[in-house]
Amino acid sequence: MGPSRRTAQRIGALASAMALAGCALLSGASDLTVGDVGGDDAAPTTNGGDGQGGGTADGGMPGVDAGGGRFDGAGGDVDAKASPDGSVSASRLRNVTFEDGALTGVHGGDSMFGTPFLATGASALSGTASLGTDKGPSGIQVDVPTLDEVYATTLARGNGFGLSTDYTLLSFVPESGGTIAELHVQANVTGISLVLVVGGIPVDPGAPVTINTTYRIGAHLRQGTTTKLIEVFLAPAGTAFGAPFASSSIALGRTIGVRIGSLGTSSTNGKLYFDDLFIDTASMPGP
Repeated sequence: MGPSRRTAQRIGALASAMALAGCALLSGASDLTVGDVGGDDAAPTTNGGDGQGGGTADGGMPGVDAGGGRFDGAGGDVDAKASPDGSVSASRLRNVTFEDGALTGVHGGDSMFGTPFLATGASALSGTASLGTDKGPSGIQVDVPTLDEVYATTLARGNGFGLSTDYTLLSFVPESGGTIAELHVQANVTGISLVLVVGGIPVDPGAPVTINTTYRIGAHLRQGTTTKLIEVFLAPAGTAFGAPFASSSIALGRTIGVRIGSLGTSSTNGKLYFDDLFIDTASMPGP
């Protein structure tokens, strides 16, 4: 092989190497990367992962009695960050508003069960879309990093409750070995009440509610090593909370998820709507 041909081959090889390097720089990742790029291997706890695998659900939707697996793929909303007017705090984890027109995703849940539907038009509680459930266990779960303290608020409205019925509409999923805290709507001959239930046992007489009225429900859970506290609040939509209507010092375990919907097996007749589920780690989200 003559010198001129060998020189041409070397120049060609050098050009190919430069082209490959350019591709790597443009893509922002090495062309030789093997495995799950940006997936399970290093999910940061500040973005909804637990540092032990994130980005996707571990398996099927856990049972509504907290008897299932852990979801650790909850990414923070793109707009869940501090705002200049203070309406969203730096500690806000999720703003579940369904305004993307989807029940799951950036402004929805991380998983759903049953047959929830997107309620629009006059059925929406806020904005253009809300979560709806009708005659059967249905809802969504929002996953959070393991939290010692969590604040959550949601809008809710319901109708079609029969006598002697019990509807679970919001629950806090505890870490493994913990006890679930739930909010139930209980209807009987004396009326309809919102009741705090811990480990299946009511811990307060409840607060009265009426059908076809939109309420703002709030809960504060602190489950650190020294302090155990559950507080539940109720107010008409758009109104600031007063004192909690229920509180308890029962130990639950730290929180890993929040569920809204018709969560209990007895939820066979009522129709429920939810919107604006806001989850924070430092303060109660405002109305």
